[in-house]
Amino acid sequence: MRTGTHGESILRGWNQIERYLGATRKTILARKFPIRKNGGVWALCGELNEHLKKFPAIPNNSQ
Repeated sequence: MRTGTHGESILRGWNQIERYLGATRKTILARKFPIRKNGGVWALCGELNEHLKKFPAIPNNSQ
């Protein structure tokens, strides 16, 4: 995890994003999380957290 220019935490790559959310790539994409694919895959932790507040249930056994 890295920090952006405005202090927000940035996850880079699917491995970091999947571990942070506790879900697979397939589930993350199906739930339409705000994932960016510009020069690689990355996401802002704050945006992921906001999305989780709106759509909280991620099954532990997602595949």
